[in-house]
Amino acid sequence: MKELTDIYEAIATEGFSAATLRLIDKLTNDIQYGRKDFDGFTLPEHAGLCKGGSPLIGASIVARYARRSLAAGGNAESGEGSSPANWQIDEEQERLIESWKKAAGLWFEHSDSIIQKNFGPKIAQGAEAMVYYQEGDPSVAKERTSIYSTTQKALDAIALHNSLFPETAMRSSDSPATATAFCASSSPILTYAVCVCQ
Repeated sequence: MKELTDIYEAIATEGFSAATLRLIDKLTNDIQYGRKDFDGFTLPEHAGLCKGGSPLIGASIVARYARRSLAAGGNAESGEGSSPANWQIDEEQERLIESWKKAAGLWFEHSDSIIQKNFGPKIAQGAEAMVYYQEGDPSVAKERTSIYSTTQKALDAIALHNSLFPETAMRSSDSPATATAFCASSSPILTYAVCVCQ
């Protein structure tokens, strides 16, 4: 896809400049509104990705760049087809997604206090998420923690969840008022409001 190549070149040469952000936003909108497909997803998974919202799509674009740039750098250094380790991929994906989110104005510090203000206190915590709930509210908020080997796999798991369970799709937003954007912590945590079936 030419648009991805253009984005990858822009990130490599300009970082997350205003021009790079516009390229990412344009492709994100084209994917979300069905004008472009994002390779590597089945049709239902693609629908799940789109249902996740523009921050999920944008993060997936940036995460793919991170993996590709690491693989290209490793191959150039070693002269062979070795792949980077998952921990290297994960660290680079987290670093680049954080840089992108900060440049785009979508990175919010103090995620716990934002979530508790909007969704109530934490009521549960497990391997995949911390769950917040306000008494009488028809929804809960899940602050996802990663049990996946790379950030991209965690993002893909959200798209898969949305394709399998559309009635409880995880949707992201770029508004701090709803506390459903990427938030700062020791590593980027994906935060999504999840509708509860009634």
